[in-house]
Amino acid sequence: MGNMAPVVQGESGYLNAWLPLGCEFIETSEGLTIKDANGASMAGYRTFDRTRRGRTRRASCEPADIILTGETDAQYSSAWGAFHFYGRVRPSDGLVILVRQPADPRVNHLGRDVFRGYMLSSEHMVGRRRLPGAKASHEMLWNLRRSEE
Repeated sequence: MGNMAPVVQGESGYLNAWLPLGCEFIETSEGLTIKDANGASMAGYRTFDRTRRGRTRRASCEPADIILTGETDAQYSSAWGAFHFYGRVRPSDGLVILVRQPADPRVNHLGRDVFRGYMLSSEHMVGRRRLPGAKASHEMLWNLRRSEE
């Protein structure tokens, strides 16, 4: 299964990280499979592994498609809420888009947030936060720094 072409929805394609609405992420020890809203497999991704460096079938000049997934750590969920994250990195300039949605469907009223930004260093990322239904003029600034833990 190959990489999935970015979904373009006008200028606002980033509101779902250039991924189809309703897609599902299935993570395994080997990588990630993305399924559409009907359960059909759309694309497969291999987890990055530094030990496999140099053993790739793609030409080194071609950009890699980078999908990000994650969740709130259990120790922080009780204070900040449990969330799932998914996103994509635009290889041409390194733009990172993360979508955050509640892990518990009972609190879906909290809505989704879209975080768009750039890595400034290996430990610092800054950008803008936006609710998908909000106007661009209602975006908020955010920053993220790697913990020393």
